[in-house]
Amino acid sequence: LSLIWKTAIWSFPRIRSNSSMTPSKSCTISYPASWVWQVSKHTLNLSFVKSRDDGKDANPLELLTVKTVNELIKPKEFENEAKAQTYENEIIKYLTVCDRDYEKEFNEYLDSILEDKVYSVSSINCYLSCPREYLYTHLLGLAPKTENADKAHFGTAVHAAYEYAVNYAIENKEFPTKAEFIRKFENTLKELPLSSKMELKRMLVDGAKILGTPDKDGECAYDRLKMTPIDQLYKAEHEFNFDIDGAKFTGKIDRIDKLEGGKYIIYDYKTGDRKDEKDICENGIHEDYYNQMAIYKHFLSKELGCGYDDISAVFIFPRSFKQPFEVKLT
Repeated sequence: LSLIWKTAIWSFPRIRSNSSMTPSKSCTISYPASWVWQVSKHTLNLSFVKSRDDGKDANPLELLTVKTVNELIKPKEFENEAKAQTYENEIIKYLTVCDRDYEKEFNEYLDSILEDKVYSVSSINCYLSCPREYLYTHLLGLAPKTENADKAHFGTAVHAAYEYAVNYAIENKEFPTKAEFIRKFENTLKELPLSSKMELKRMLVDGAKILGTPDKDGECAYDRLKMTPIDQLYKAEHEFNFDIDGAKFTGKIDRIDKLEGGKYIIYDYKTGDRKDEKDICENGIHEDYYNQMAIYKHFLSKELGCGYDDISAVFIFPRSFKQPFEVKLT
């Protein structure tokens, strides 16, 4: 809050926004009554509701009162004028002087957060893309709440179907039926908070088409998965945690296959359109995919004690299931 040319005290009542009050500008005051004092040559900006509970137009001037410092600080009886003036000067000094080092306090606050921070692959990619966005979303918790999460939920359901199928095959030495595979996708999607029933209906149709509808050659994503030798399947949704120089990292690998000769393949499912070497590379539009597989390979080589080059990294795009893409990492 800033005032024009003079010192003043502004007192604000507690104001709440409810169903009978239509928001007007950007926000309403939602904190308890407080006193704010500042000298400036600017103006006071106040957001307020458009209408009151009784339906009448709100008058922003009703929301505040103005007092000068002298009106606020009326000292009690003092022995003489000098003591009264000293009291008033000390009050004004208390109101106007602030020796706090806010930058230092903010940095110390961030240090306390980072002290035990566990870094995910997505948070690393966020930092590499935009450090300020990383600060807001991953450290200060200021991620936008209006972002549509439907696409992410669709991906979660597809991953759940693949995880179910791989684990079922490992345990039972045979794959589940196509109907069971698709049903797992549908049941998972129905449990997620989508934006509308219409969107749920659309995604159910889209998912069933992607996972189980045969193409012109009579194949679908389920058929391609079923072609995998069951003895080759190693793990699904494998979670990992490891340290590098005291920094803690975590992640989850969609699927790991174990081949003869101590070789492994890391698979990651992406439900969007297919990407290739022009996109998934250093400085590419999907460098985040590239970084993701680099971290996965580093971790798995440490966990299994195998060479970095003994691990292949492959993306599977269910929409283009016949065209997996292997990332070349050294």
